[in-house]
Amino acid sequence: MMEFAERAPRRRLGVGGPEVPLLALGSWNTWDRMDRDDAAELLRLAVDRGVDLFDVAHYDFGPHAENAQTDVLFGQAVRDAGLAREDYMLCGKLWLWEYPASSFAEQMRVSLDRIGTDRADMVVVGDFMERPDLRAVVTDVAEQVRARAGSRTGASTTGRPGTCCSPAGSPPPRAWCRPRSRS
Repeated sequence: MMEFAERAPRRRLGVGGPEVPLLALGSWNTWDRMDRDDAAELLRLAVDRGVDLFDVAHYDFGPHAENAQTDVLFGQAVRDAGLAREDYMLCGKLWLWEYPASSFAEQMRVSLDRIGTDRADMVVVGDFMERPDLRAVVTDVAEQVRARAGSRTGASTTGRPGTCCSPAGSPPPRAWCRPRSRS
């Protein structure tokens, strides 16, 4: 195995967001293709080197309706690695494919339950087949931010295009998210 002596550099995410590593570790069809011990070792090594931002989602919507287990396996790898929730940041996803039939509140509840945690530090809203009602999307995200910030769990938003994030539990600045289209 290669050894790296340095930690990943960090930058502030958005205007008032958290300091995050320049590299994050995503997970779509990653953890289900790894040995369980290797997955735990990878997470432990990543956190030890400062790559402590993990992009994880429940993939069972729209074109990803495949009953994927990658989020469940990620949660198991976190526990196997002995990571405390304070050791890493979690970026979740809210999908627009079946929105609003599949509400953001339900998507977050299912995703967090499957991972085995009580909060995401940030979320990305994205992927749609038809142009969504952006006003409704932003309103719903802001409602989730307020609800979760009030309970000191969940995700918050910043005013940066393409992102919905800030430290969990902090008061939401303004909700302005631009979903990415599937091109």
